[in-house]
Amino acid sequence: MKVGIGSIALKKDTGMSWDKTILATAVIAVIAAFATAGAETAGGAYPFAIAYMAAAIKHSRMSIYLLPIALGAIAVRIAAGAQIIGDASAVILVTVVFLVTGKIKFENWHRVLICVSSAVICNVLYFLAADLLYRFNLKQTIFEVAAIAISYFIFDKAAEILTSREKVAEESKEIVITTACVAIAIVLCGLVPISVNEVAMGAGFFVVMVFGYRFGVSAGIAGSAATALVFYFCGMTEIIGIYAFLAIGLGAGIFKGLNKYTASLVLASVGALLGNIFPALGAAAVFAALPEKWASRLDEKFAISSAKGEECLETLKRYKKCFASLGKLYSIEKSSRSIISYQFRGMEQTVDKMVSDIIASESELQAVTEASPRYKAQAAAATYFSKESVSGDSYSCRRLDDGRHLFILSDGMGKGTAAAAESGLAVRTLSDLIEAGFEIETSLRTLNSILLLKSEDEIFSTIDIGVFDEKTGRLKLYKIGAASTFIKRKNTVKSIKMAALPMGIIDDLRIDFVTVKLRPSDQIIMVSDGVTDSMKQSRDGEASTGWLTSAIASINSKDPQTMADLIVNRAVENYGLREKDDLTVISILIK
Repeated sequence: MKVGIGSIALKKDTGMSWDKTILATAVIAVIAAFATAGAETAGGAYPFAIAYMAAAIKHSRMSIYLLPIALGAIAVRIAAGAQIIGDASAVILVTVVFLVTGKIKFENWHRVLICVSSAVICNVLYFLAADLLYRFNLKQTIFEVAAIAISYFIFDKAAEILTSREKVAEESKEIVITTACVAIAIVLCGLVPISVNEVAMGAGFFVVMVFGYRFGVSAGIAGSAATALVFYFCGMTEIIGIYAFLAIGLGAGIFKGLNKYTASLVLASVGALLGNIFPALGAAAVFAALPEKWASRLDEKFAISSAKGEECLETLKRYKKCFASLGKLYSIEKSSRSIISYQFRGMEQTVDKMVSDIIASESELQAVTEASPRYKAQAAAATYFSKESVSGDSYSCRRLDDGRHLFILSDGMGKGTAAAAESGLAVRTLSDLIEAGFEIETSLRTLNSILLLKSEDEIFSTIDIGVFDEKTGRLKLYKIGAASTFIKRKNTVKSIKMAALPMGIIDDLRIDFVTVKLRPSDQIIMVSDGVTDSMKQSRDGEASTGWLTSAIASINSKDPQTMADLIVNRAVENYGLREKDDLTVISILIK
C-alpha cells in the first residue's frame, strides 16, 4: 500500500518490515498535515491545509488517513476561539472531491481552481449561516486565494522532491531549496505558537544557514527570501526580520566551504545586530555543532544541477511581481493599511536590487568594465547636548554597498530622552530600509506611516537626508521639515532650503529633492534646527541663517571635524545665556 504525501510502497516480507526512508516520509507527512492545518496567516486565514490535502491526495490516495490529523489540528484552533469553520469545511470538501475523482487526470491549475473555489464557497456559506457576512473581506479573500494557489504548487513540488532523487536532479538548486524552505517555514508557523515565535525564527535561521553554507550565495538568497516571506505573511516576524533572513542567507552563501565555526560566529552577530539575538545565537550554535556526515548526506540528497541559475532570477522576478501587486492592492484606500503597501513596494525594490546584484556578479565582463569610484567622501560630526546629557538629535553616516554615501540627520520633537528616542527611531529605520534596497521615497513614506501609527501621542521628527554617489559626484538632498544645508565651494557658500512639514503629521507626505553636482574640495554642512535658530530672530519672526553662511565662509580648514566643531562652538556663543537647543552638525569633504 501507499502512505503519506509521497507515492511510496510499504515492503512486505515474512512480516511487516518498514524501510527507514518510508517511515521517515510517513512521519514527515503526518507532522506536515498537523502543522499546515494550524498555520495561520497574519489576516486570520488558514489556507495551507486546503492546498496540502489537495497535493497529498494527488500523490497518494492513502493520504486520506492524513485528514483526521489535519482536522484534529483545526479542532484545537477552533477550541482556542479561531473562526475557521469555513476553511475546515473546505479541507474536507477538497479531500473528498479529489478522492472521488481520483481516476480523472486533472491539470495542476484545475486542482488549484477547485481548491480556491471550495475555500471561497465554504467561507461565504459559513458567514451566511452564522450571520457573520459583515466579516467577509474581499482583500483578505484575495490574499487567501493567492496563498492557496502558491502553497499548492509548493507542496506538490515538495512531494516530488521528497520521493524522487531523479526529480531533484532535474531542477535547479534554487528551485529545490526555495521549495524546501517555504514548506519548512509553513510547518514551523503551524507548529510553533506565535507567542514563542523566537523558536520558529531560530529554526528558520538554522535552515537558511545550512542551505546557504552548503550550496552558495544564490541558494542562500533564494531560501532566505522564501522563508522570510512566509514568516512575514504568517505574522511571525516584523519587516526587520526579513532583513535578518536575507543577511544571514547571503552571509552563509559567502562562507560556503570556509570554516564552519567562523561562519557561525559571523552569522550569529549579523542576526543579533538586526535585533534577533536569541534566535540567531541558538541557530548558530546548532549549526556549529552540526556533524559533517549530515552535510554530506544533504549534498547527496540535494544532488542538484547548478546549470540553471536563470531559474533563480525568474523566481525572484516573480517575487518582485507579487510584491508589486500586493503593494497596489493595499494602496487602494488611505488608512493604516498604507504602511503595508509601502512595505510591499519596498520589498519589490529590494528583490529588484537582488536580481541586479546577481546579474552583475555573474557577469565577469561587467565586473571588469564597471566604473571605479571617482570621488571619496570624508565625514565628521559634532554635537551639543542641552538636557540630560542626551541629544534629541540623531544622525548616521555610512557607505552603502553600491558606492553611495548616506547621511541622515533627524531632530526629534522636544529635548532629552523622549526626543532622542523619536529621532533615533527615525534614523535607524531609514538607514535599515535604504541599506536593504528600499528607494528613498518609499523609505520615507514607510517611516511616516510608522510614526503615524506608533501611538496615540504625537511623534514628530524632522528628516534631513543626503545621498552622495562616489561614481558620478552627484548629491541628492531630501528635506522633511529640516534646516538648510550649506555647500561651500572655495570661498562661496550656497544655502539649500526646502519647505515641508516634519514626519508623522500628515499621511499624504510631500517628498521633494534637490540634486547638486559636486567637485573635489567641496564641503557639505548639514545642521539641526538648534544651530540655525541660535541667532536671534529677525523682525519678521524668521530665524536668520546669514550668520551661519558667513561663519562657514570664514572657516579655512578643510578638515570635516574642525569645521563641525567650530560651527557648534559659534552656535553656543550665539545663544549666550538663553536656553540652548540640541545642536548637531555633519560636515562632509569631497575628495
